[in-house]
Amino acid sequence: MTAMSTQPNNLEKEIINLRVQNRYAALQLQNTQDEIEHFSAQYYSAIEDICIKLAEFENKISSYHKKIKTAQQDMESSDLGYNNIQPRQTQVAKLESLKEKISFEREVKSLYRSLIKLVHPDVSEEKLKADEYTLMVNKAYNERNYRQLVELDQLIRSGKATEHELRQQRNKLIDSTFELKMQREGLLENPIYLLSEKFAKADDGGVAMIVDVREKLQQRIADKKRELMDCKLQYLELVGELIAANA
Repeated sequence: MTAMSTQPNNLEKEIINLRVQNRYAALQLQNTQDEIEHFSAQYYSAIEDICIKLAEFENKISSYHKKIKTAQQDMESSDLGYNNIQPRQTQVAKLESLKEKISFEREVKSLYRSLIKLVHPDVSEEKLKADEYTLMVNKAYNERNYRQLVELDQLIRSGKATEHELRQQRNKLIDSTFELKMQREGLLENPIYLLSEKFAKADDGGVAMIVDVREKLQQRIADKKRELMDCKLQYLELVGELIAANA
């Protein structure tokens, strides 16, 4: 098939519109992702201290459960010995490591978002030799006119693609745009996004909701404190039995 005319035909015009739609869908998806990340950071920042405290109790309880299981196995073993009982291990180092990991992940995410903005997706892959085209592209870029950039890119490359290649390009754009829209639809059902919507609609900006969440977490901490005390008592009873068995 011969090369196409430099004047955009209906198929090329359709591709231009599809590319604009595709870019718009990508921007909508990115904006929704950014909203979720921003809200998540704010939300967890408001309850981070109490979450860390709760995690500390849960880690201690888990540690005691392991010790109790080991002590119970020692009780059933014929080789009883006080030296088999492992001393209590502190969770401070683990908690500090968790804090550092959270801080590092946030820093990496912030760096990524700042760098990705430097990579402009609308720059043509081919180097422009004509000064006129170069001026037009620079002008469109400075004005942030995406549609103009798309039209220029299509114009510069027109005449080099067969109709079959253009149809393939059109179909890929249709599929890509559909996939982007479906990804965004999925994000709109994300629990974090739905929660952010509730906060946005709240008259006080979600302050009462945060207070309620903190109160519920405080209650969970109180329950964990009692559970931890029970674990300690159970462990001490097993230690006493093991010591008596070795006396």
